[in-house]
Amino acid sequence: MIGGGSAPPHPTLSISCETTPRIALSGISDPRSGISGGSVVEGWVRKPEDIDDLIADHLLLPNIAGHVVLHFGRNIDGPVPIGLVMADLADWNGPREDGEVTRLVTRT
Repeated sequence: MIGGGSAPPHPTLSISCETTPRIALSGISDPRSGISGGSVVEGWVRKPEDIDDLIADHLLLPNIAGHVVLHFGRNIDGPVPIGLVMADLADWNGPREDGEVTRLVTRT
């Protein structure tokens, strides 16, 4: 996880798809997940080569308890593939997220 150093109380105000088109929402932040991430933003960096600039632009710092979860390693055009959304949800290892994975699997 990467957390904002001096981020506002609600990081989605500064990190979101609308303000940061370099991120594609995934996991608990993807609307298809059926979950409200609250103050956590999770997404994939659309182009892995943008990760360093994205971190610098938003003053993000490594933080295990951070409010911003960034995945990177592949190019993402358009919405994150539903399989990655399910994998990101499963990574949380919680009953709510696991329930949504089951729902998405049976729906797909």
